[in-house]
Amino acid sequence: MEKTLNFTFKSKGQEIKLGSGTSYGIVTYTGIAAPDVLLAKTQNVLQDGSAVSGIYLVDRLISVTVELSVTQNQELHRQQLIHFFNPKTTGNLILNYCGIERNIDYIVNKFDIITPVTLWENLSFTVDLICPKPYWNDMDSFGKNIAHITKQFAFPLAIPAGKGKIMGYKTFKREVLLNNPGDAATGVEIVFVALRGTVVNPKLIKVSTGEYLRAVLTMKKGDRLTFNTNERSKRVELNGENVIHLLDRHSTFFNIDVGDNLLRYDADENYINIEVRPFYTPKYLGV
Repeated sequence: MEKTLNFTFKSKGQEIKLGSGTSYGIVTYTGIAAPDVLLAKTQNVLQDGSAVSGIYLVDRLISVTVELSVTQNQELHRQQLIHFFNPKTTGNLILNYCGIERNIDYIVNKFDIITPVTLWENLSFTVDLICPKPYWNDMDSFGKNIAHITKQFAFPLAIPAGKGKIMGYKTFKREVLLNNPGDAATGVEIVFVALRGTVVNPKLIKVSTGEYLRAVLTMKKGDRLTFNTNERSKRVELNGENVIHLLDRHSTFFNIDVGDNLLRYDADENYINIEVRPFYTPKYLGV
């Protein structure tokens, strides 16, 4: 595995890359492994120790110290860095650690130019970040179409050009096995599309727990219904409009657990008319 280390900062359409293959050499860094935890405890004066009622991850703190290896235009670099690492702006950090890439949203807590002894020394600086959502995210969103097209012919078949096409048929298994390779449960975005006609009260079920999401509505052909169970992004939308008031009152904004998750879709009427695609992004404790 190639020994590379890159911090790529993206904010408001701009990008700065530090580390391997750049003129910004990384001197030290902290905060990319597992974050600190907070224990919620209660203590009873009549017994030793305490009872732990919860374990929570605190905000992730990332710090990186960098030295500019080129001597030309250091004053220009200095001004560009001060402008980019503005504590009033937020951004996304992509970390490449020996080929493993993950990303995390950040807020600049502090940007400090290290005071040189002379004006001819190489520019050095430290960036301190706060990440309120402490998990690293996978670079890809995973997704599957539960009802999909299956090729009708499994053996080699030659069809002369212009004489026909490979045919297929729709499979209605109504179930899909999703694997979450991350370190924590993660939310899921489920998109129902009424491709072939009306659908009444579409529903997605997490088989292992019986939890489900169900909208009490009738979808017309071409309608797009979206459930999002991600933390701080929970919503139900029909063609981009908020319809959370049409959510079945027993519905649960369930997560995709670590490991395998079996999901099944259904509807009160015409489930065969829908295409269902769940999307999710695995979360990791560190890189």
